[in-house]
Amino acid sequence: MFSRTWHGIVPLKMRAAFEQYEYQTGVKESLAIPGNRGAFLKIVEQEDFAHFFLCTKWDSMASMIAYAGQEPLIAVTYPEDEKYGLISDPIVIIQEVVDDSDPFAAQDDIGGQSKEKSPIQGKNPAITPITYRSGDESLLDDIKELWEALNRHHCDAAVNFKSHYEAFTFAMRKKNLLTKAQNGQLRIEIAVDPKTTQNVGYCISRVECSGDAEMESLYVQDDYRGLGLGETLLAMPLPGWMRWGPIPSPCRWPSATKKPSAFMSALAFIPEKPCWSR
Repeated sequence: MFSRTWHGIVPLKMRAAFEQYEYQTGVKESLAIPGNRGAFLKIVEQEDFAHFFLCTKWDSMASMIAYAGQEPLIAVTYPEDEKYGLISDPIVIIQEVVDDSDPFAAQDDIGGQSKEKSPIQGKNPAITPITYRSGDESLLDDIKELWEALNRHHCDAAVNFKSHYEAFTFAMRKKNLLTKAQNGQLRIEIAVDPKTTQNVGYCISRVECSGDAEMESLYVQDDYRGLGLGETLLAMPLPGWMRWGPIPSPCRWPSATKKPSAFMSALAFIPEKPCWSR
């Protein structure tokens, strides 16, 4: 079984109208395809925008292609999208999944905004809600423990440059990021478990004065993976990036680790050109 997740944003004032439109287009048309196992919609408000996440589930790639076409990684568009001020991600996320349950059930209480529609499954029992914080480089110290966990992961996974990660400290990374912030805009998104008040994930992105955008760092704690936190953290900076101009594509991930995750590959991230040393 496969899931296909699309993300797009509209101005907040268009949220209600676009929600109805989305149910009449993406949701309704997905559910009408033989082999569809559900269509689930999540909406998250942030500043002046409403983020829409539509996850559809399919019993086979063939049934998914019947809806999305021969290039199912490309977002499906509709004639009236522009009427709502939609900014759509050009690439969707396709993953192999084990069941047809609602992938957003764990986050149904983010502002009370998530909605789902499925002919098969009802809502799963709710688990810990997740809230999000956004800011600039002033939030760097708040992600210190998460960054150190990510650095240990890179060190364990690295084929080359293992010594680099062993010697790399948060103070060094912070200094590097603060220097980059002087040449553009640094943005930090943090996922928080309100029950424990602990930070459980983060994303650091930046836009240079030239307009080039880059995802600097992304991490979610092991116990919170599979809940859609990574997708949400990656999507949240997009409105700010758009104010600087078109987002470049594709993006890069550091190639010091052995291989990219399926998650990063599905988002059209490609390896950076490696640096050789002796």
